[in-house]
Amino acid sequence: MSQYPLIGTWKMVTWQAVNRQTGDATYPLGEEATGLITYTPDGYVFVEIMAAGRTHIPDAVLFEAPTVEAAATANSHIAYCGRFEVTGDGKLIHHIDISSFPNWPGTSHDRNFEFLEGDRMKLSAPQFQIRGEEFDSYNIWERI
Repeated sequence: MSQYPLIGTWKMVTWQAVNRQTGDATYPLGEEATGLITYTPDGYVFVEIMAAGRTHIPDAVLFEAPTVEAAATANSHIAYCGRFEVTGDGKLIHHIDISSFPNWPGTSHDRNFEFLEGDRMKLSAPQFQIRGEEFDSYNIWERI
């Protein structure tokens, strides 16, 4: 499958996770979370997602935020980049080189993807773990 339809920048519409045991839906970074994902023609992906309404850190200098505020910032944001590929069976794989979450560099994340009406795309990450519970997670993205 060609990677061409993925190429471009997409704005996140929603990120939802459904608990595999209870069926309850949750929003990992809140219902108003925002984000962008970009797929480049030379095979790179760049992702930036954050909670809405993050608290301003008064008088903080970049890289010198107080510990409590720095932790809140880290827990309300995820960013990563690396190569991507679309496999012959239609899987999308993100090969992560750099990430704000230190456990991800050097890992690969499989995604299912489908194109929806209205220039939207759904990326699904089966069996995603959040706070020790198993979820099926998906993002809806809209091309910008």
